[in-house]
Amino acid sequence: MAVSLDGNRKMYRFNRNGTTDVPWRSVCIPSFYLQKELGKTQKIEFVCTDVMCKYYPYLKRVCEAFPDLEYLLQMQPFLSVMHAKGHSTKCEVEWGGRNQEGAGLTVGEEVEAVNLFMFRAALTTKYMTKSARTDMITIHVRGWNLRKKLNLHNYLAQRYVKTLQRTAEVAGEIEMTKSHLNKTSEDLQQWVTDVQLWAASNSNKDRRRKRSAIAKEKSKLEEAITSYNALVSNAEAVDPADTLLAQDFSIWPWETAEPCGQNM
Repeated sequence: MAVSLDGNRKMYRFNRNGTTDVPWRSVCIPSFYLQKELGKTQKIEFVCTDVMCKYYPYLKRVCEAFPDLEYLLQMQPFLSVMHAKGHSTKCEVEWGGRNQEGAGLTVGEEVEAVNLFMFRAALTTKYMTKSARTDMITIHVRGWNLRKKLNLHNYLAQRYVKTLQRTAEVAGEIEMTKSHLNKTSEDLQQWVTDVQLWAASNSNKDRRRKRSAIAKEKSKLEEAITSYNALVSNAEAVDPADTLLAQDFSIWPWETAEPCGQNM
């Protein structure tokens, strides 16, 4: 069973307000609530969301603080297939639904399908009063759920047949690739493992963020050294920041001084 959790309405609100630094905690809380409540009564194998790369680290931190929620980590994370195309390549490889074992042809965009259907009602409900609009939307949602329930067996059967056909096609493509490149199944599996390890490593965005933080800290260090050297003699002056950072074990002048207790 796969559960789709969508955070588009939260993101829309922040984008509409012109917010550049999105508070991801506020975006993740609704998805966390749905996952926790549904996980109590349903056997969920995949959890789909369009910001899984942000949501899953948040979920790990919550489960570390509350060990009784560790059952939520047994649900496999799944980045919606369509939204994965808008993420970085590493993010798509690590979290994308097409790369999750056992996911088959699950798309993870079920919420988008509901939104597409409900969008038709917006052409008329926007002219209604609040109470009438609420009643009409409720009727449409219940009708959607009823049709989905009545047609679920046909839909699942079609998905099963389509998955088998696609599996046979991909298996043929893999055999052609192995024959063309003169490689074995072990070689292809090693390629997959290498790509997964590459995707799990720090992204370029993370490296840029860390380099920026290091540059800011180094600038503060240089200012502190300049202020210190202005207060002491040349003999007690500290070397420039680049010289200190190049040493394996930098020693500050005050670290070599005798403790106050020994001078008394």
